[in-house]
Amino acid sequence: MVAAVTKYRAADGKEFDTKDEATAYEARGQFSALVGLSERDIDDVLAGLPHAKEWADAIEVLGSKLARRRIKAGDKKRERKTSAAPLQQAAE
Repeated sequence: MVAAVTKYRAADGKEFDTKDEATAYEARGQFSALVGLSERDIDDVLAGLPHAKEWADAIEVLGSKLARRRIKAGDKKRERKTSAAPLQQAAE
């Protein structure tokens, strides 16, 4: 008897039985790209340099994930704890 089997494949080719498992695996791998970034690396991300695309993608996914978690917890508006001026200056 032939039966259909659904598998989910992460970007690196590893297969999982559920979409959630594959997504979680990819998220862990993607965020590990952020470990050890220097201030210069962050400047490269802000400048949109091609070699920093993977870092930019990881930062965007992480930011989105944090925002969803915060909203789900009922925190609709985040209070700034520090000045955003240094980050804004780096982006300019």
